[in-house]
This record gives sequence, C-alpha cells and structure tokens, in this order.
Amino acid sequence: MRENGVLDAILLIEEDNGATDEEYVEAFQTLIDEGVLGQLQGWYTREARNLIRAGKCKSHDEADDDEAVHFQRINDRMDGDHETALESVWGSHDDYRDDE
Repeated sequence: MRENGVLDAILLIEEDNGATDEEYVEAFQTLIDEGVLGQLQGWYTREARNLIRAGKCKSHDEADDDEAVHFQRINDRMDGDHETALESVWGSHDDYRDDE
C-alpha cells in the first residue's frame, strides 16, 4: 500500500483496478488500524467484520494485543530494563531530542 494510507485504501477498495485479494485485505486492514470505519458507509464496517471473521484481517483490539505481546517479549529479553528494551526497538531517546 502506498504512503497515503486511508485515502489509498478507499481508492483501492472502490475502484475496479485489478487489485489482488491480498491488496484488498491490506486496504481493509489499513482502515481498521486507522479507526476510520465508523466514518464511512456501513458497507465498509460489514465487509471488515466479514474479513475479521474469516481470519483475513485483525480487529483493532487484536492488533493492540499483538503489539502488547511483542513488547512483553522484548521486556522479558531485557530482564525488565525498559529503557534498554525501548532503545533496542527505536534507538536511543537522544536520537529524538531537538537540541537548540
């Protein structure tokens, strides 16, 4: 999926441009992850629900759970040293400081 996220997802879903099943599912996963289904026509929510039930998409809660499990595994590997665990994923917090 291109960088424009929600808009690209909607365009891919709405246009009959030969998108693969994988691209179609990825587009719906983007809409689920971004939390915009409630702002769209009801069909989008029903289709997303069908894809979730079929196991092709994850619900927003499932995605959050996966992320929590991921960070718990990192934390376990770092013996509870949260700063080291976070740095292993994102780099040093010094990388994000804006020194003026």
